[in-house]
Amino acid sequence: AGKLKADLRMQYRIYTNGKVELELTMDRKQALPLPKVGTEMRLPVQMNRLRWYGLGPEPTYPDRLAGGRMNVYQATVKEDFVPYIRPQDYGNKANVQWAEIQNAQGVGLRIQGENLNLSVSPYSLKDLSQALHVPELEEAPYTRLNVDGFVMGVGGDLSWFPVTHKEYLLEQSSFSYKYTMEPLSK
Repeated sequence: AGKLKADLRMQYRIYTNGKVELELTMDRKQALPLPKVGTEMRLPVQMNRLRWYGLGPEPTYPDRLAGGRMNVYQATVKEDFVPYIRPQDYGNKANVQWAEIQNAQGVGLRIQGENLNLSVSPYSLKDLSQALHVPELEEAPYTRLNVDGFVMGVGGDLSWFPVTHKEYLLEQSSFSYKYTMEPLSK
C-alpha cells in the first residue's frame, strides 16, 4: 500500500472561555483512495453519552442519507455500536450541525459545524480493522471521537458489484472544513 502524500494545515484558534476553532485544509499530491478526511480525538472513557442534531437515528453516509431524518438524537457509546459480522468502522452520523459528548455529570464537549460527519466508539480504528470477529475486540482505555469533514460512501447497493459509486468517493485533490469545540459543564 502506498503512503498518502499531502500538505495538511490545521489552524487552531483558542479563546480564553475555552472555545477552540479548528480549520483543516488538505491538498493531496496523489489520488490514493481516502475513506475519510477529519480529526480523531481520544477522550476519557467516562465521556460516553452522545447527543447530536443531524441525521439519524441509524448510521448515515453520503450514499445513505435518505434513511436518516434531521432531529436531535442521543445514545451511549455502547448503544451506538454496530456488530457487523466482520468488525469495521461504523456509526457515522452525517449532516451533523452540533453534537455533545459528556460524562454522567454533564461535563464534556460541544462541537458545532456545518454538515459534519461524526462517530464515537470504544474501539480503536486499528482494532476494528484487524479483528475478524466481534469477540476479538478489546475496548480501548478511551472514547474515540471522529469529527470528519468528508466521508466516502459505503456502497454495497448492488450485491453482485459491491463497490462505492464514483460520486461518493473522495477523489478531489483539496479538502477544507472547520468546526468549533466548547467545554460543557453542569
